[in-house]
Amino acid sequence: MSTGPAPVVEQSIESLVEPTIRAVQKKAAESFQKWCLSWLKGPELDHALSLLEKAIQLADAAKGIVSKTLICELWLQKASFHEQRAFRLSKRQDVDKSLDCYRKAAEISPENLQAKAGIMYVLHRRYGVNGDHQTLDDLFDAINSLWMVVTQDDGLFVDLLLFTAIALYERAEYDGSSDDLDIAIELLGVECPFRDVQEDRSTIFHLMSANILATRFHISQDIQDLERAEKFVNELQTKPAVMPSHKPFEQETLGKFHQAKFEAFKKQEDMVAMCRCFFEMLTSIDKNSACPQASRITASYQIAKSLRLSYHWIYDPLILTRAHSFAVDALDRIQARKSEWPVQHIEADVRFTLGEIQRSRFEKYGAVPLLEDAVSQFRLSVLLTARREDPFGRRAAELSGILRSRANSASVDQTQKSADLIEAQYWIQEMILGPMPMRRSDRIEMILQLGHLISTRPRSEPLTAQIDKVLQHYSCAVNVECAEFGPRIDSLRSAAEAWTRRGQASENPKRVEDLETALGLFDQIETLSKERGTRSTGHMPPLATLLDALFELTGDAKYGMRCAETNYQIFANSKYELHAKLKAATSFALLAARIVNSKDLTGILSTDPFSKIQFDEALALALELVDDILSESIARSQQLSQLRQYHLFSYLSLWAAKIAEKKPRDIVRVYERGRSVILTRLLNKRTPIAELKEKLPELANRYQRLSERLSSAGNDEVFTNQPIDKFGVESQLRLVVSDIRKNKGFEHFQQPYISDEEFEKLSQSGPTIMLVSGIGSSNGTALVVAQGSVYRQELIGYSADACRAQYSNLTSTVKKWQSSGEDDGGLDQVLSWLWYQVAEPVLDRLGLQGSKIEEEGMELPRVWWILCDWANRLPVHAAGDHRKARDTGVPCAVMDRAISSYSPTLRSLIYSRARMSHFQPDDSLLETGKAPVQRDRRAESPKILTTAMPTTESLDAGDLATTDQGKPVSRFSKALSAATPATPEFSTEDTDAEIQKLSISEEPSNKAPRALLAAMPTTPDHIALPNAVTEIAVAKTLLSPNYTISSFSSPAPMRKDIIQGLRTCTIAHLACHGEADALDPLKSKLLLSDWRPKPLSVRFIMRMELEKCQLAYLSACETAVNHDHALAEEALHICGAFQMAGVPNVVATWWEILDKEACSIAEAFYAGLKVGRQDGVVDIGRSARALHAATKSAREAGMAPFVWAGYAHFGA
Repeated sequence: MSTGPAPVVEQSIESLVEPTIRAVQKKAAESFQKWCLSWLKGPELDHALSLLEKAIQLADAAKGIVSKTLICELWLQKASFHEQRAFRLSKRQDVDKSLDCYRKAAEISPENLQAKAGIMYVLHRRYGVNGDHQTLDDLFDAINSLWMVVTQDDGLFVDLLLFTAIALYERAEYDGSSDDLDIAIELLGVECPFRDVQEDRSTIFHLMSANILATRFHISQDIQDLERAEKFVNELQTKPAVMPSHKPFEQETLGKFHQAKFEAFKKQEDMVAMCRCFFEMLTSIDKNSACPQASRITASYQIAKSLRLSYHWIYDPLILTRAHSFAVDALDRIQARKSEWPVQHIEADVRFTLGEIQRSRFEKYGAVPLLEDAVSQFRLSVLLTARREDPFGRRAAELSGILRSRANSASVDQTQKSADLIEAQYWIQEMILGPMPMRRSDRIEMILQLGHLISTRPRSEPLTAQIDKVLQHYSCAVNVECAEFGPRIDSLRSAAEAWTRRGQASENPKRVEDLETALGLFDQIETLSKERGTRSTGHMPPLATLLDALFELTGDAKYGMRCAETNYQIFANSKYELHAKLKAATSFALLAARIVNSKDLTGILSTDPFSKIQFDEALALALELVDDILSESIARSQQLSQLRQYHLFSYLSLWAAKIAEKKPRDIVRVYERGRSVILTRLLNKRTPIAELKEKLPELANRYQRLSERLSSAGNDEVFTNQPIDKFGVESQLRLVVSDIRKNKGFEHFQQPYISDEEFEKLSQSGPTIMLVSGIGSSNGTALVVAQGSVYRQELIGYSADACRAQYSNLTSTVKKWQSSGEDDGGLDQVLSWLWYQVAEPVLDRLGLQGSKIEEEGMELPRVWWILCDWANRLPVHAAGDHRKARDTGVPCAVMDRAISSYSPTLRSLIYSRARMSHFQPDDSLLETGKAPVQRDRRAESPKILTTAMPTTESLDAGDLATTDQGKPVSRFSKALSAATPATPEFSTEDTDAEIQKLSISEEPSNKAPRALLAAMPTTPDHIALPNAVTEIAVAKTLLSPNYTISSFSSPAPMRKDIIQGLRTCTIAHLACHGEADALDPLKSKLLLSDWRPKPLSVRFIMRMELEKCQLAYLSACETAVNHDHALAEEALHICGAFQMAGVPNVVATWWEILDKEACSIAEAFYAGLKVGRQDGVVDIGRSARALHAATKSAREAGMAPFVWAGYAHFGA
């Protein structure tokens, strides 16, 4: 058989197959280019891969005929296509297929360097995406195999040097090996012939060198590393521009370099350059389809991290808002890719940064949900980090720290606190078992957290012994050589604070020595700060505490002066949070008070440089910042927690303005700024902005739009990851308000500023008297607005100490009377003291003598009282020597000389009068002794709602005729059973949506005014009030000729019934049990039939808008009482809640009232509303006069002050 033609046939087939394959290769390459031009959205790449697959099948079929070189080229081309798509879209299947293709090519042609290099490239990209340590090991295997065959003359040598250095850098980040960084730097310094001719490799070498040197600086703390890195960065200007696909890498590297410089030296130019680079990185990714989309996660993460660092330099809350949005964006993208790549290492980084951001936001806003989220993010970051990894120690330390912060928060109970401290200790133990971080700053943080944890443990030994253990760790941190500014300062500050605590320990015999040791450490911080040219160290607040302790302990004036200077510097330094500023302001005021009250130290106030500190001006300005502290994005209860910290601030500011001899009008303005903050905010929301819309329409629209967005979620909604960040919206709103205030006529927009014109109007209706007790035992002050002017009057003996003693006397005598009915004369003593020390001197100077007015047959004038600090708890309206007044007829009581009303602030009084003028547009409030005529601008008469509950659960009819052991029945919510379940903090239905729903009611066809009269003769688990029904029956009789009565008798009235009635009535009379909560004023409530699940509480009422109600008569116990002294000036009681809801006249009570006597007081009150009216129409403008007449009649009838002195009028 002949075989001669076979080679000819094979040669003929080869001549046909290879050109066909080459043609297919060419078409595949063209299709790939079209895919690239389509911004990765077209089907061309799938077509190209399909062509290559067919070509490979054809080559396999012609095996032995087609050359191995061509087959290898096909696999390499297919690997390249998959690699490019993997690089751009980060698809896991493309990475796997690309790696398989390169390995197949290397198997076909073991000597092919392109295949080996491809394996290295793909493994590096895979590790960059998944962070898997096995992938890193495989990468080093691939690199080692290349080093065995590549020579310095090969073009691949440059890439091998670069990728080896990168792999060493990445391994160092994982295990903290500084040796890997040393080798990487040496490799990048190797000279090779192809380095400067291969595209942008020379530039990338410089970038990578700068990156690794900056990283090594964190370990070595050798400034030369940072200087060499800066040299490489500066040389980039002479190097070729990088390819567009490498631009993100360039910007990321430069950003990291500037970040290292900023962390080391805290220079603003580095901060700006850092942020600019990371934003340019994001722009490069968005502009170039060749950039890997996985880099978008890195860019968002780096921007978030850089913005958080910038915030602690600039303190603009909008920076934190943007940082949060970028971190959330990165996290969302990670979650979306989890099915492809479980990128734990990247997610751990992002969650750690998000935890830092949320912690900073918590420090800014004080929102507990932000703290909870910070704990959650830090915990997840640690759980995603293996203990053998280098970042584990730092992350565990930060988690321990945030857990301690939550444990120290007032928002957690004892159980949660214990759990947090146990978990914090657990993570410290895990941290110790893990590797020591390569960064010295991380090592310092770990050591400090260990000391912090010891300091929070329950003490089983003397305090000094515990602090000594803490100091051992802090001293180790101080001794760690670290050139970075932040960690160095943190270690010195922590040690100084520990020495300060040791010096403050009463059992310590060397207190002064320890405090001076602490002062030496603070001096080191001051020296470092001056060397670095920055004041953003956070050391001054604890320094002020130390100096204050030294001053108190030694009495040395130099410590007092330096303490004052330090506090002033805190306020003047923009890099401190508002909390620190206000704390410094308060500390200064207390310090100055101590100096003034010490005869030996009064000269300090006039001593230079103390006299140069115009701290009264600083305090006045700081009062404006109180409003910035209270975020509208947090729950009301959290706002109150913050207010408690600064409850003395407005009081101290007023005092500081007084000793600075400011004009009385300016002193009043100072005081108005910082008190009743929540009330002021609510009133601001209800103040029309018509003038703003007319003159500044664009700003008005922005203000209104942002206000609506902020309030849409409701104040008591908890924090959630909503698309709209409430904290960010609030920051934008504050900027708009700031822009509005820059315009003439709106300088005090949304501020409780009282203009000269408003002072004039205020005094036209009668004098307004602000009573300010003196600090400690010093004399008090009355600030009186009368006859168009404001003056200050000293009140001898009216001090905070005296007020506190009188309040203690008042509470004890009232309790004794309530429990036994015994009058020990204590109340008479308190009222007498208020008369002779406070009321009589003020009224005498006003010329209000009483007797002359009554002789001429005129009505007594009106006065309004605004009480401050402890005076908020004393019934000034009832002050007097009543026995003498009753026996002799001498006008020696307030009620004999004037008709009293109360107001929380001047601004709220202006608002109440404006509300009344809406119903009485004839200026009838400017009383001249003649009763005004009531007219409603909307031609609609008032409404009344009546509710009666003859029977309810828990009590039978027989209970109505009995009292508790024969004693008079009060309307205090005294439970019959000790097992009565506690009222929940707030009902799930306590939402703005429910309030809005209840406000939708049909207008009655009868246009007569309406009244709401609600009585609760029996209440679940409480003492019966048999006269409550009689009381509203009397009121109904007096009101029914002119009012439509809304009455409830059966079924029992619930909260929704009362709310609906309040929406439409003009007068509301509620006769029931009242409860002033002993711990939380927001829980104070009126008790209806559903009071447990749905209490009619302060929290609920204050969020309503009662546009029609002009008078609320609260015939219940303690409706004007707030037991929380720290919130005494916030008007947070049931009466104040009705005022916040817009009711201009409220009758409320200071203590328990008697059931039977309450009926007679109410009858006299409603009869008094008709005095001077021939037509018998009720005049609500006479509310204060009617109550005055009713209580005075009770006094003249011989009733004890316990009966009538508890009633008071609030409002217009």
